[in-house]
Amino acid sequence: MTQAVHQPQSFEALRQYFIDIALAGLPTLFDEKNQRFHFRARESATGIVIEGDSLRYTLITMLGLIKFRNGGQEVPFDLEAIHESLLKSPGSFLTLGDWSLMLWLTALMGDDDVLDKFYHTYFRSPDMVEFAGEFKDAADRCTMEMAWYLTAMVYTGQKLGWKTPNLSKHIEGIYRLLLENYGGQGVFGHQALSGFKGRLRGNIGTFADQVYPIYALSALSRLQNHGQALEIANSTATKICAVQGDLGQWWWHYHRPGGRAVGGYPVYGVHQDAMAPLALYANEAAAGLSHHEAIYKGMRWIDRENELGTDMVDASRRYVWRNILIPKGKRFATLYRNQFLGGNQLAFGSGLSITKECWSYHLGWILYAFSP
Repeated sequence: MTQAVHQPQSFEALRQYFIDIALAGLPTLFDEKNQRFHFRARESATGIVIEGDSLRYTLITMLGLIKFRNGGQEVPFDLEAIHESLLKSPGSFLTLGDWSLMLWLTALMGDDDVLDKFYHTYFRSPDMVEFAGEFKDAADRCTMEMAWYLTAMVYTGQKLGWKTPNLSKHIEGIYRLLLENYGGQGVFGHQALSGFKGRLRGNIGTFADQVYPIYALSALSRLQNHGQALEIANSTATKICAVQGDLGQWWWHYHRPGGRAVGGYPVYGVHQDAMAPLALYANEAAAGLSHHEAIYKGMRWIDRENELGTDMVDASRRYVWRNILIPKGKRFATLYRNQFLGGNQLAFGSGLSITKECWSYHLGWILYAFSP
């Protein structure tokens, strides 16, 4: 019998399908007692295992839920109760990234009095570097976390006003540090180049290190008419689209000095159906560009148009699986060859496998990306 040819779903059908999966899957990943979202669901020999709680993934998932609700949609959670629980546990926030996500979330929640109190209680230092210096992710000048910080400050300014005390200093300071990680070729490195870790990791950026700056800089340019921020956001968005794989893959590692992709795998589901759309839609809104074809191509990778021809959504369990990957040894060898020996292989057709895990923040970012 001839196997039926897969017919791709329309963009709008896929968008709604992903939203429906996220809304149905998230309640299975919520710890009602602790008001936190679980770390992940993992397939085991005996069925699905739910593992851990995660503050960071709770914050990201809440961002998606509140943005979706702010678009006039219903969500199956008491968002105010979860947010109140987070506000009552500031001792849980141990990184600049988590503080930034919390400020961003509080800005979107819509209570300006709560936002004003939170900002002036925890971000009162006039010196952004002084405030951030106690956190390891800030000391390493990690790109993703600095982009979150910039985003949080931009949304705080939008809500409270740009003359809010010390806000402009925070924005200027974190913007300057974020740009130090930019290589001028459309690629951000993972962190600052200083120190041993910086020399090891600073010239290679992940996909996350590209999309979160695109989002932050696009937001800054749109709300403050910041020309340089828009130029860099456009350059980075154009770069990741230019090197996108033939099957719509958003590749994992990028070379800061050379401005190219150097490591393909794992290809993560959350990049395909959430983080790329999140960033590229923000860039479209700021720059008037269209990234529709690249976004749609990436989404179709989830829907069986991938290396394995498999559906990355488990509709019965309402999860989206984590990634398609190659063995770790082959991954590192490919990254080394591409970075140092002039290689250019990113895609593989064999030796591939699926990580059957669904991480809660993945479903949260889907809602954020595709909110009305």
